[in-house]
Amino acid sequence: MRMLSVVAALLFFASCASNSTHETREPASVESPCKIEKHHKNDWYRLTVNGEPAFKSWYTESQVEGHLKSYTKQGKCN
Repeated sequence: MRMLSVVAALLFFASCASNSTHETREPASVESPCKIEKHHKNDWYRLTVNGEPAFKSWYTESQVEGHLKSYTKQGKCN
């Protein structure tokens, strides 16, 4: 009788361990509040944070990439 209980317990744990009905969850995508916006007419750019311009003026793409790097380093774009 004891042997039957042990076998039943082993079968129970083996069936639970191999259960493939568990759903896998994907991590939530996190979108940065910082975006680089291009001027509609000229080749100028600016950094926006939560849709608002970080600076009044427009800059070259490399300058704005520097702004983005600085803001990210300060934790404003995380």
